[in-house]
Amino acid sequence: MPVSLKERRRACSRSCWVKIMGTDPVLSAVLARARHEQLITRAPTRPERILYALIDEVTAELAPDLSWERQYRLLDRWTVDAAIPSLRLVLQADGDYWHGLLPECREDPRVRGNMANDAYQDRKLSQAGWTVLRFWESDLIRNLTACTERLHAAIAGRLE
Repeated sequence: MPVSLKERRRACSRSCWVKIMGTDPVLSAVLARARHEQLITRAPTRPERILYALIDEVTAELAPDLSWERQYRLLDRWTVDAAIPSLRLVLQADGDYWHGLLPECREDPRVRGNMANDAYQDRKLSQAGWTVLRFWESDLIRNLTACTERLHAAIAGRLE
């Protein structure tokens, strides 16, 4: 049952407001579109810029006609960092802190929430036939060769 505007304004906290909003599919869709619009208008982060250059390099070598998109919207719910729709491949550049690379980062409840969201997103996208590759920020910066090899193998395996 949709929640009235008056009820939405009465939420006691942001978390309660999110729970109320999440119960209304129409409002949830509006929020997802708004998040997508916000993401596509902001400048890419450093890890995203490195990932985009990496995708350009690997696709130019393997399949110059292969197209990919940044800030790609999937399942009317998520906007992923990059996707190669024809290969059903999602590429994410995850920040070391905000996605919980180090155990001490995981003490932050926001990081734990991000990690849970990442796992949920991976599961749902996998169920929808997509493969998700996640690259840590530190790997994109310090170990680009390994990232290149991983992306190369993923794309080459799907082109066969």
